[in-house]
Amino acid sequence: MKHEDKVSAIKKTIKVSLAQKAFDKALSETIAVINGSPSSESEYVASCAIKAHAAKNNYWEAKRAIKNIAPELRAQATEYIKKAEELALSAARCFGKEYSGTTKHLVIWGDQAEAYTNTSMGVRYSRRCTYKRTNATHIVQLDPEGVPLLIDRQTLVNRSNADGLPLIALYPDNRAVWLVSQNKRIVSESGWIYGDDKVCYHSTKSLEDAKRGYDRKLKILKQEEIAAKNAAKIERRARLIVRLCGNALATIADAKAMGYCMAGIRAFQERHGIGDTATLLQLIKTGESAAVALALSVARKIALKKEIKTQTA
Repeated sequence: MKHEDKVSAIKKTIKVSLAQKAFDKALSETIAVINGSPSSESEYVASCAIKAHAAKNNYWEAKRAIKNIAPELRAQATEYIKKAEELALSAARCFGKEYSGTTKHLVIWGDQAEAYTNTSMGVRYSRRCTYKRTNATHIVQLDPEGVPLLIDRQTLVNRSNADGLPLIALYPDNRAVWLVSQNKRIVSESGWIYGDDKVCYHSTKSLEDAKRGYDRKLKILKQEEIAAKNAAKIERRARLIVRLCGNALATIADAKAMGYCMAGIRAFQERHGIGDTATLLQLIKTGESAAVALALSVARKIALKKEIKTQTA
């Protein structure tokens, strides 16, 4: 299904919802005026009725427009709207901090995605205090254009959230808008994002910069994964050797027997502060392949001696 069709369906669905709310509000106000106003205010009553009538016409016009949309696309648009609002509200609550007065979190719709915080003076702290509390409304404005991919590319959205930059809009050309916190307020940043479920990079410069950043982060991640695997392997070897050989020592003679030259041995000793003997555990924990090989060689010799001794006993 085309991105443009999804956006169109979302826009028309939102228009129906907003028109419904406007009509309900206008009708409620008109009824209140009729029930509570004297006849001298008949002109005001009439203006309210006209406003309600116009709101009703807008609502039915929006309803007629949405009937042209396929039922499955209409259902999908409703689901997109619901999920996008949930994401936006969750981000606003997470990053929009509590103020001394009333703190609210609001999601609205507009022509561009953005986030901001409105503040106003609330009630006084006490009767004797002249200072007033601060009310705040953290607002996230969603853009229909940026919603479909916000839902369809959930793995990237989750990755961005994990990096502490929740997306509130994502576009086909990799433009994106994400939410950040400034003190207690929320604000939005616009730029480009590139990534997947493991790594993503946000750039306010260009898509090319985002791609370069992604490549750098991915390279570092792979190096960290290799290091973690090696560390786990080294730890397993160390535990095995300790269990089999206890505090057995490796000597310079053992190293020479492995074919290592004295220059290399001395350099290794200098790097790790090791003397002419070292426990097998010390060698393993250096992480150097040559030292690990030496430790395993000595361990095998010890294990072999134990096996021979057992067989001849």
